[in-house]
Amino acid sequence: MNEQINSDKNIAMGCLGCYAEGRLVFKWISYEQLVDEDGVIHTGRGLCKLAGCTCEHHDEWHIQDYDGINLGENPDLQHLYSLFEYLDGDDDRDAILLACKNNYSTTEEMSDNVQNVKDSLHYVGKYHSDIVRYFMDYAYDTGIAHEDNPLLNYVDWEHYAKDLMNYYTKIETKNGIYLWETWC
Repeated sequence: MNEQINSDKNIAMGCLGCYAEGRLVFKWISYEQLVDEDGVIHTGRGLCKLAGCTCEHHDEWHIQDYDGINLGENPDLQHLYSLFEYLDGDDDRDAILLACKNNYSTTEEMSDNVQNVKDSLHYVGKYHSDIVRYFMDYAYDTGIAHEDNPLLNYVDWEHYAKDLMNYYTKIETKNGIYLWETWC
């Protein structure tokens, strides 16, 4: 998984009416633009206008693309907005969204469970060797391994990490490698 969000304009909002007429009308927007000045989520015609549609009778919208992580063509916009708002400015946003996307099928489920996902996501570093180091530290931190045990010289930490990866999902982003506890 090497998907990532690259900009603040991360949703390509499109007009479905224009698309049905053979025209591709869309505009890249930020999640903040999903709400009007009163804080109400745009609907129907408002979303088509946001996409750049000039036909007054068009009121069906769809999301044509996302910058990086695809969360569906017709998500629940209130939950999509909540999800992006919650993660705004979070350095781990890409990894959290990827973990949510892999475990939940709707933006409602994602926004309801984003804190649980965030809590079970661990940054391990930039390189594969950091994964081995993460599990080695885990063994010491939990008391599985003790400094005074002479048998530790014979532990194959690479194999130990590989075994434990059965309980994690590896997520790679531009920030590095994350492990998500899939057994929780």
